[in-house]
Amino acid sequence: EDGKLYRSGTVATDTRLPVGYPRPTAPGALEIKRYPSVRRATVSGEGVMGGSGASGFWPLFTHIQQRDIAMPAPVETEYERAADGETARWTMAFLYHSVKDGDVGADGRVQVEDAPEMTVLSLGVRGRVSLRDPFVHVTRLEEWLAENAESWRRSGPIRVLGYNGPNVRPANQWWEVQLPIEAVAADSAEGENTEDGPGSAGTSSYDPPAGGSLPPQRLTQTRRSRRPSRC
Repeated sequence: EDGKLYRSGTVATDTRLPVGYPRPTAPGALEIKRYPSVRRATVSGEGVMGGSGASGFWPLFTHIQQRDIAMPAPVETEYERAADGETARWTMAFLYHSVKDGDVGADGRVQVEDAPEMTVLSLGVRGRVSLRDPFVHVTRLEEWLAENAESWRRSGPIRVLGYNGPNVRPANQWWEVQLPIEAVAADSAEGENTEDGPGSAGTSSYDPPAGGSLPPQRLTQTRRSRRPSRC
């Protein structure tokens, strides 16, 4: 159950990912990815999170330290945006490598839960992403969804995934900014045909398996990016 390590250009993961977790999205690429259910420890708060994320990080770090759980990657942060564009609520999560790491339940401010499977539209990012204001990266995701509104729609809050710690210089840190999405096939006329083949981002019939993804080159991009390779 040892996780794989990945590299894409100057960015690389240095911590194993949870069991069944998909590889990171290459910087500059857009992907549709499916995440399996994963056990995670979470801390939530109201208002704007500090740029370093300390208000969420330290309770979670204490939680895993007391249970002798290795520091995970990625660290996930979710943002619910208010009508004025500010963050109304945030949730930071440390992922368990597997369910064997611990049981679900409350631990002070920390809540351990099993997150459901989800499909996301993901943008790979190289360089520091501020946990205070990640919204600058969301525009590209929203533009893609607007262009593909007949096939996909947003279904959840903004997600930011960070794969590296402070030991990696900010310019070479690997991040993802994501929007949960769902296919709109259920709203289409039954039996309707599409010209797009299986696995195309232009059709609502494609749903990648848990831990899988739609290759970046099948999505509309502003520039080409390499797929991550295993180290």
